[in-house]
Amino acid sequence: MGHRTIIFDNERNCTELKSLLENSSFEVIMTAQDPTSLHSIYEIHLPHLVIIQFSGLAELNKLYSRHRNANIVVNLENHQAQQVEDAFNHGAKGYLTQPYERGKLIATLTAAMNIPNSKFHIKDSSCY
Repeated sequence: MGHRTIIFDNERNCTELKSLLENSSFEVIMTAQDPTSLHSIYEIHLPHLVIIQFSGLAELNKLYSRHRNANIVVNLENHQAQQVEDAFNHGAKGYLTQPYERGKLIATLTAAMNIPNSKFHIKDSSCY
């Protein structure tokens, strides 16, 4: 059994990310398209890691305010500095951008699982 992972994103991204994580240490236990259910789903499943689309930052902030140790990675539509900063300010420990590459994806998720809540450490680890 691997790191229990939940993905909140559109169906296409959920499918692609889940496929890339097959046979890795990350076990996708659930995918969902509605980020407003993030907190309740997190409380039920207590995943090791959450991947959430950038548009779910309000929900991410609610989750982070109650679960400071949550391992959260934000999936950005593009790599804009302001989006990256916003993600970190809302509790993210890393971020993803497309196109996804399996090696980078797993490295980013692994780093997010092992890095304390600190933007400095995340930025220095070159997670993307």
